[in-house]
Amino acid sequence: MAVHDYFKFMTNATSLTGDDTANYLLTSQIPIDETILKQALGDQASYLRTYGDAGYQFKSAASLPALKQLIMASTNLSQDQLELISLSGLNGLRP
Repeated sequence: MAVHDYFKFMTNATSLTGDDTANYLLTSQIPIDETILKQALGDQASYLRTYGDAGYQFKSAASLPALKQLIMASTNLSQDQLELISLSGLNGLRP
């Protein structure tokens, strides 16, 4: 694999799950009830699991900005009260 192909592969747009979805990690300063989050995400997400005390991990085919807007609208949290990251973006940071 050429170097330019490797870096293209490790971009945020790359799906490492094999089904055009990406894994996301959501943390918030104010705990979000799992039931409310499931209703907010609806069929946009699968594999919703708790992550720590106030976080969730899930898979989705939707983009990060679209998911962030959906979660903010459904939970009344502001942008600075939650953090949503794509775990595929962290793959290039691993040693």
